[in-house]
Amino acid sequence: MKKLLTAIKVIIIVIVVIWALIAVPMKINDFLLVGFTEDVIEGLKMPENTTVVEHIAQCGNSSGTGDHTDLYVVVLIKSDLDYVTLAEHFKEDEHFWRMQNVKEHGEHTIGMGCMGLKFETEFDEPDKYFILEYNKSAMLDFRGW
Repeated sequence: MKKLLTAIKVIIIVIVVIWALIAVPMKINDFLLVGFTEDVIEGLKMPENTTVVEHIAQCGNSSGTGDHTDLYVVVLIKSDLDYVTLAEHFKEDEHFWRMQNVKEHGEHTIGMGCMGLKFETEFDEPDKYFILEYNKSAMLDFRGW
């Protein structure tokens, strides 16, 4: 009976340790994502005739490699400005990764596809919509594999 109780204790300890190794990094990254998203959105300096339409944020692997976890924020903007002007404007933003034109590249990015993200917006004038991607490395968690 004593061996059985010892075995049960060991099993419980192993389960708790495994759970902690999986859940704790995920919770830490979720917490960090909130702050990162706020920093990105509040830090956006919109040029004239440009507005934020929607944004999505998630932790995961934005490139599909399975070897890291990103804090990933995608911002959909609508602008009367051209791609080159907008790209030049945003390239100095901290953690800015890349930008794409919805008309030329579609309504989602590779990173959005890897994470299964989709905008809710109806693209009435696709040539005026642009997707800004921001990412920051995070602690590796289950979503990065």
